[in-house]
Amino acid sequence: MFEVQEFQDRIEFRFETDIDHVNRVIEENHIFFHQVDIGISELSNLNLVLRELLNNAVEHGNKEIRVKKIHCIVEHLGKKRFK
Repeated sequence: MFEVQEFQDRIEFRFETDIDHVNRVIEENHIFFHQVDIGISELSNLNLVLRELLNNAVEHGNKEIRVKKIHCIVEHLGKKRFK
């Protein structure tokens, strides 16, 4: 299971605990970040932070138990601010 919902100021993901889904989130976020006009260096930093957070959720939070779900929301707060 992998779901994406995109809004004007945020993108939401729901997915099974699977490390391969982390790559899909990064790819989808890459498109979203470009839409909010983020520079390449900021994009690299955001992707790195997001990847580390999601890897930790998969490996440590959910102990790689596939039936557990991860819900991730990336919200653009303006300029170079994200939550």
